[in-house]
Amino acid sequence: MLRPLPPDRFACLLPLVHSDHLELVLEAVVAGNAPGLVWADDDAAPSGFLVWDKAYNVYVGSSPEVAAPDASRRSAFGPAAARLLATELVPVMQRRRQDIFLLTSDDDAPAAMLDGLAELERRAVERAFYRRRPAPAPPWRDRVPADCSVRRIDAELLARQDLPNVQRLLDEIELCWNSASAFLEVGFGFCLLHEETLVSWCTGEYFSVGKCGIGIETVESHQRRGYATLTASAFVDHCLAEGRTAHWDSWAANEPSIRTAEKLGFELVERYSTLVFDLPTA
Repeated sequence: MLRPLPPDRFACLLPLVHSDHLELVLEAVVAGNAPGLVWADDDAAPSGFLVWDKAYNVYVGSSPEVAAPDASRRSAFGPAAARLLATELVPVMQRRRQDIFLLTSDDDAPAAMLDGLAELERRAVERAFYRRRPAPAPPWRDRVPADCSVRRIDAELLARQDLPNVQRLLDEIELCWNSASAFLEVGFGFCLLHEETLVSWCTGEYFSVGKCGIGIETVESHQRRGYATLTASAFVDHCLAEGRTAHWDSWAANEPSIRTAEKLGFELVERYSTLVFDLPTA
């Protein structure tokens, strides 16, 4: 059986993590800088956990190397996690009209867990996780077009409901943070304005001590103009000034994203597989 874990016990899960991508996520949840509901098989000596970001992502961690009072408890983790997903979390996702959710773990998801989710169609999709080396971004300021400007995302910009696409930016921030105010207090991001239209943004996510992830988007009508590279360049320069290491997590098949990351000095850390589950419509 999995039981909810109180926030003051989240840190006890860190020894169960042995991959860079999951470490980034869990450390941000532990720090209170990323949304996360957490369940574990024991709040004193956990051998497995499940984290839901309250949206599309479910993260699972377990380790046979962690001592547990009862080895059978470890073997029971998979079925318990599957029941939690199927009976509690998936119905909430369906009521929100989600059509998918993603399940990511350090290793292959426990077979018993997947058996418990056999009614849902799923496919494995590869992702690529990058870390940026500590160096300034390639020169970028002189490449900002005359009709564009790159600026930091602040409260004044987020309050501009007259600014095209600002609601899309707010939605992304609130998906990755507990609130927009938390983002403004702890995190940071940069955006590019084309004349008076917000067309590209790069936001920090998964913040913990000395590290963060990157969320990046350019509206479709303004893609292939180098705007993502410009906003990300401003972002990584700010990370360098703060002494913060930036991470880039992308679908491995997203060639434009991979090219941008490598152009900006991000280096591949690991490739891993995420299971994408299709949710039947109610």
